[in-house]
Amino acid sequence: MLHDSVGEANREQLASLSIQLAKLDPLKLGFLQYMDPEGRGEAEFWLLYARLALGEPAKLWQRQVRLMAWLAGDLHGLQKPMGPHNPRRSLGMVLRETRYPEDRVLRLLACPAKDRWHCLDHLVRWIASRGDGQGVDCLPLWQLQQYDGRAAERVIAGDYFAADSRSAGRNDIALPRRGLLAALGRWMGS
Repeated sequence: MLHDSVGEANREQLASLSIQLAKLDPLKLGFLQYMDPEGRGEAEFWLLYARLALGEPAKLWQRQVRLMAWLAGDLHGLQKPMGPHNPRRSLGMVLRETRYPEDRVLRLLACPAKDRWHCLDHLVRWIASRGDGQGVDCLPLWQLQQYDGRAAERVIAGDYFAADSRSAGRNDIALPRRGLLAALGRWMGS
């Protein structure tokens, strides 16, 4: 879990956003799910943005709202009563639970920050279609978009592969496979 003063402020905003998304009717939630992340934004986005005083940069909040809208409802439009944000369920652990492919996790971790949007979009749709509706810690999704996200990358990788070792019945962290060290080497040293 990631902790810092900026992260805690964002965590509070994400919790408020999660509550609001859980209250939306399926049609409005659908508009947010299919909102163009590079476009002008749906009316419902701007209402949430103003109501929650989300701040700058608005474009990143637009992407975050879209990601969380997918997590708030499944692909059939059914809303998840707890909302998408649950800080007790790490993103790496949820990816492992939903059997998100390891090569996609590695691709996300190795992807430059400016190109992560497509990886994140795929990953939240995966979780939405296969998850249990208990939510996920959405702070790493925000951090991976906003800056280089090295701390978030380390936490996701650690939780994903630690969950792998626990499911295999081992107490130690699983040894990386298929080039994890190559993909993460530069972050582990810094």
